[in-house]
Amino acid sequence: MNGNSDTCTAVVMVVEGLLAIIEFDINGLSLGVWPNPSSEVIFATFSAVNGSEASVELFDIKGEVLATPFRGYIVPGVEQRIEMNVGNLANGFYMCRFITEHGTLVKKLVVSR
Repeated sequence: MNGNSDTCTAVVMVVEGLLAIIEFDINGLSLGVWPNPSSEVIFATFSAVNGSEASVELFDIKGEVLATPFRGYIVPGVEQRIEMNVGNLANGFYMCRFITEHGTLVKKLVVSR
């Protein structure tokens, strides 16, 4: 109505029979988390067009960081994959955050048994 517009690219892929939606932001970052919901283990894939120091954090809805399963340098355009055990977490909503020098992406995660 006011002439504003925005775009977003989403890549949908099936990995090991599970659906994962990976989103890219304007800084060339990507983050996918699956299965979602999960009861025991989740996988996260992440990459960036530009190389960068980076970290992946799992935190609760209060903002408390529960785990940092990745901290290091990511090579430009190379997808990283990590596994996180969520079997010890209570049912509920959590967030997975991918932080780089070029931006941050956050994905919601549901733990449900």
